[in-house]
Amino acid sequence: MSWRSIKIYFGVILPVCYCLFNIPKFRMQRIHCLNGVDKEIRVLGDYQNTSQNVLTMSFEELTHRIGGSGKAKMLWESLKLGLDPLAVDGIMLSDKAKRTVSDILRGGPLINAALSSEILSDCGTKKLLLQLEDFLQVESVLIPSYKYDRTTLCVSTQIGCDRGCAFCLTGKMGLVRNLTANEIISQVIIGIRISKRDKMPPLTNVVFMGMGDSGRNMAAVSDAVHALTDRFRLSMASSKIAVSSVGPSPEAFM
Repeated sequence: MSWRSIKIYFGVILPVCYCLFNIPKFRMQRIHCLNGVDKEIRVLGDYQNTSQNVLTMSFEELTHRIGGSGKAKMLWESLKLGLDPLAVDGIMLSDKAKRTVSDILRGGPLINAALSSEILSDCGTKKLLLQLEDFLQVESVLIPSYKYDRTTLCVSTQIGCDRGCAFCLTGKMGLVRNLTANEIISQVIIGIRISKRDKMPPLTNVVFMGMGDSGRNMAAVSDAVHALTDRFRLSMASSKIAVSSVGPSPEAFM
């Protein structure tokens, strides 16, 4: 995967998650949670998941760890179908393969986020509030287009932001921390599940235009984009991925 095939927007962060529809109750819920936890975090730094990063693991490494390419393929096929590959009643992975994945995760979750609440707008756009393992919360937005038979997901890359754009509510929070690549990919997987559950058009497009500035979290964004476009993992078309940042320059993404 080459960054040259990814749409990259510079100069302005498009505030998709906050400008599509403004819901004070939803916003206050998130800010209240962040404020409560932020008092204990004060020192900013990159959050590290305690579990192994299966979602960012290369297909080759996963094949080696799980015991075969067929098992690795079934894990990702389950995720692409909106299913939980580790569910007790899941039929795509054997019980032995599930135990192996659980061992790799060291008891941690495969998906590093959980749906906390969702709000539907009149136009069909759905805002999702997700809770992370450290109890901080982040937003992503599903934008279905029935006319063009596609759904776009807007994902966040940071909790808060230090860019200070006057029009953006996230900028007023300041930067709490960067999201991990697992947490970004988890937003996509949850988005796939919700879009299938609600019978939206296929989720084919992902835009990095939610909370935070993608250019300030390049390592995690790069790992997430690779997982999205890897033909053995989520296998999305690179032309359907858009990354938005105010800088620093195009070279940072190459």
